[in-house]
Amino acid sequence: MQTINPIQLLPVRRDADGWWSHPDYLSEFDDEITEEQFNDWCVRHQVETKITCMESDVDADVFDAYMNDGQVDCSAWDIQRPAEPDWFILSIHDAEDGPVCIWGRRKIHALTKEELAAQLDGIQYPAHRAITKEHIAAAKAAGLVIVYGASDDQMEFDGASREEIGCYNGGYALVDPQGVLPDRDCLEGDDEIAEYVQRKKLAKTVEALWSAEHSYSWTYKTAIPHATFEVMEGGDRYCRGIVFSLADLGPQVSP
Repeated sequence: MQTINPIQLLPVRRDADGWWSHPDYLSEFDDEITEEQFNDWCVRHQVETKITCMESDVDADVFDAYMNDGQVDCSAWDIQRPAEPDWFILSIHDAEDGPVCIWGRRKIHALTKEELAAQLDGIQYPAHRAITKEHIAAAKAAGLVIVYGASDDQMEFDGASREEIGCYNGGYALVDPQGVLPDRDCLEGDDEIAEYVQRKKLAKTVEALWSAEHSYSWTYKTAIPHATFEVMEGGDRYCRGIVFSLADLGPQVSP
């Protein structure tokens, strides 16, 4: 299960020689890393990067003096900020061709249902405790809905649509482009009921199946395109959850 850990902007306090690195910048690596490892780190920390080289950011004589004299002091380097907004410094360090400044900028990746399901795969029951605030925020941003079981009578929806549907011994929920329809039995006002009737016309079903497959308490059946993930209880399977996109249910229709 891949962990998303967005990197946070910190104040830059360069040391006496002008160097500085964000404490989370590549902190899990002790040595040189591959391009693939670096790209994976950027995805996990939701950041894009760019480089400013001292060589192209100062006068030639200043850089030549640094390189030829074997200096370790780059404190005179007044690093020019990129013209685009929101860049912050991740690291100022020496490299093969002289000092470099690595800039970072937060990049919220709009997850696909397959990527989010891969992140959730293997979480422990109860799922609502294992699904993090970061997962929920990413799901909301991408319009993704997470479905999983709780106890022996609940179908839980989270992410872009939050709802709890009673389904003792199995049951179903209705979903339209706006999200999960509320339980019809819980509606009282005429306007609420009228809206429910209208939304139901475009809705598709998500059916919760109780003990329908060997070793699973909950599985789900739906015509909505989806990806699956495993919810474990200790070493045993408890639920095969699903992730789907509201975009796959068509455009929202105004009443």
